[in-house]
Amino acid sequence: MPPPPGAAAGTVPRSWKLPPGPKRVVVLANPRAGSTSSRELVDELADALHDRGLEPAVCWKRDEFSARIAGLGDELRCVVAAGGDGTLIETLNRAPGVPVALLPLGTENLVARHWGVERSGQRVARMIARGQVRQVDLARISRPADLFEAEAETEDPGRLFCLMAGVGFDAEVVHRLHKRRYGHISQLSYVWPVFQTLRRYTWPVLEVEVVESGERLRGAQVFLFNLPRYGGDLRLAPEARADDGLLNLLVFERPGMRNLFRYLNAVLNRRRDRLRDFQTRLVRGVRLRSFPVARVQTDGDPAGTLPVAIDVVPGGMALVVPGEG
Repeated sequence: MPPPPGAAAGTVPRSWKLPPGPKRVVVLANPRAGSTSSRELVDELADALHDRGLEPAVCWKRDEFSARIAGLGDELRCVVAAGGDGTLIETLNRAPGVPVALLPLGTENLVARHWGVERSGQRVARMIARGQVRQVDLARISRPADLFEAEAETEDPGRLFCLMAGVGFDAEVVHRLHKRRYGHISQLSYVWPVFQTLRRYTWPVLEVEVVESGERLRGAQVFLFNLPRYGGDLRLAPEARADDGLLNLLVFERPGMRNLFRYLNAVLNRRRDRLRDFQTRLVRGVRLRSFPVARVQTDGDPAGTLPVAIDVVPGGMALVVPGEG
């Protein structure tokens, strides 16, 4: 990502403003993120941007979005992720380095809630016109060839994510949910996948290697947090910060439903750090393996299976946030 206007070479300030010149705003809208009211909010956003002298283009298909932003260069003011947290990640991966705004239309909208972005086309348009940007960290999940025994595996450039990664029970729930997904997800959509996972989960052993120290940990459930947000507003890592250049690693060591509910109770009662079978570290990167195979989720979407590497991308996202003009 090039430095913002006025920044010294090799530095990226935590907060800056979009330059006044670029007028083009390209919106990636998720058709599954809501109902007719969501489409009306996208239309409201486009009209409000036009009223402020900007030039919006709404794309309901991902390939169309990629084609629209190609070649715009300095004409592009920012892109907009109109949907949930998954839509934001799709936008970031298709427009890396481009400032991004949010129109929250999903179920949880954890990133938007964290930064105080409201579900309003008018207010998001005003936010884009003001152009206040916050430079925050991202994370990246990849599958380096040396993690695999098979020589056929090729190097994976990785995929960005914003909030958190989970390995183990919660990832199994996410995979089951998306396997049977048809349209918009609500919190009730998780009931049956959770029930299935409670009945059938086999608790693979998860192995964690901290890249910078070489330390090795082992557990039954592993999380890495970039932001202090999780589904249902469960505060698993309330100390996580999005601008410290680090990820918060959490390892819950013991398998089984009894321990799962014990851990959940400790988190809900803010006694997480009193657990003797819990480990937490600040890390720049980890490498994860399991036996047998375990699934991974990032920001509430399926992200394949282990082994994987996960590392922080300091200052990787230029997020348009509410602020005074």
